[in-house]
Order: sequence, then C-alpha cells, then structure tokens
Amino acid sequence: MSKKDREGMSKRQEFREKQRRSEQRVRWIWIGVIVIVAVLVAFFVIYGQLKPVASIQARRHVLARMCSAIPRVIRMRRSS
Repeated sequence: MSKKDREGMSKRQEFREKQRRSEQRVRWIWIGVIVIVAVLVAFFVIYGQLKPVASIQARRHVLARMCSAIPRVIRMRRSS
C-alpha cells in the first residue's frame, strides 16, 4: 500500500490492513506448500506403478510357468 493510499487512514486501520496482508500471504504460502506436497505424492505413486514392458512380459512368463505347474501339484497330492 502506497503512502498516498494510507493518507487519511488511522493507525488502527493501517495496522489492520498490514495484518490482513500478512494473513493473506501466509494463506498463499500454505496453499503452495500443500499443492507441492500433493504433486510430489502423486508423482511417487504414479512413478512406482510404471514398469518397463520387459518386466511385464517376464512376469507373464513366470505366471505361465506357475500355472503349468499347478496340475502337477494336484496330481502329486492325489497320488499320495
């Protein structure tokens, strides 16, 4: 607030205006901090979900091998 704007304002009004601006600044800082933290959390969650194509195919191969082993386990249990 410029000196011209403060002309005619009492000390109490000046103090209230200064407090209001300070509170507004703090509010914007908190909003900024919350947004940054939310973006970081979202980044790490999404980044943790990304996997290269090779690892997905390798897991299918392992899963197929496990599925082919299931009938053998069932046969072994029946014969016992």
